[in-house]
Amino acid sequence: MANQLSKKKVLITRKFPGPILDILQNHFDIVLHDSEFPLPRKQLFEYSHDIDGIICSHSDNIDYDFIASCNNLKVISTFSVGYDHIDVKTATKQGIYVTNTPDVLTDATADLTLALLLNLTRRINESQKIMENKEWLNAGAPNFLLGTELNNKTLGIIGFGRIGMAVSKRAQSFGMNIVYNNRTRFDVAKELKYNIAYKNLDELLKTSDVISVHVNLNKSTLNFLNYEKLSLLKRDSYLINTSRGQVIDEKSLIKILSENKISGAALDVFENEPIHFDHELFNFKNVILTPHIGSATVTARSKMGEICALDVFSVLSSKTPSYLVNQNVEKIRPLV
Repeated sequence: MANQLSKKKVLITRKFPGPILDILQNHFDIVLHDSEFPLPRKQLFEYSHDIDGIICSHSDNIDYDFIASCNNLKVISTFSVGYDHIDVKTATKQGIYVTNTPDVLTDATADLTLALLLNLTRRINESQKIMENKEWLNAGAPNFLLGTELNNKTLGIIGFGRIGMAVSKRAQSFGMNIVYNNRTRFDVAKELKYNIAYKNLDELLKTSDVISVHVNLNKSTLNFLNYEKLSLLKRDSYLINTSRGQVIDEKSLIKILSENKISGAALDVFENEPIHFDHELFNFKNVILTPHIGSATVTARSKMGEICALDVFSVLSSKTPSYLVNQNVEKIRPLV
């Protein structure tokens, strides 16, 4: 097996955490871009002609042109849950298996969402800046940095998958009421089990004190939170996004914030990443911006690396991977 596999080449486009090299390097020829920064696109194409597998990140554009340039590619494993950076349709037509890393970052992303929620509602970032700037001049001022308590407030969750469910569980421990919107409504028994109530999108936006977004990026969710939708939010509400940056129209959000139509926003993801530091969103003291750290825990990132490596190993060993995105590919190029 080792001799057979050693003829196959795997490109790793970043210095990823986890046991990727431990799992793969004794069995394959490894090409590692040993850097925290993305592999330049020109170099990506230089490797394309003879690689059998690739472990990529969400910042790598695995598009039609790249896939078409690959002669031997059999598996694309992305170090992420989202795979909108991969032309899955073309990959499937070419018999290339696409895998991702779901499940393992659920808790990490849900934890960050709650951290942002607490930060927003208790104005922690604003408080920190006041202390840093030595502006705390009036001890005990009764109207100073008033925040919002969570008990009996309504959290509207858009996208009630694994992460949305984990956020709901955490928020309920603070006494929040949960309403949700999802592509498919759950049955009554499941809603009772999780103590949640369904709302259509407009009603959720109109009635929630905090809105947390947890949807995949696709044609129906691209910029779906536009000015019309954001205008439905209550003036004292907050918006949190830890899903995909492109689901919110940033220009519309900036306009809403400029018009003081919501109390604040927290964003871990952006339309273009990394965000430019002269971006208008930095001008608002009631906006929290974090650099896409939803899965940034030692536990989650290490497990993501392990999943990527094991799925590449599986496909190149003619075994079905654990986290296959394009199920139809098995009909085009069966592994057995």
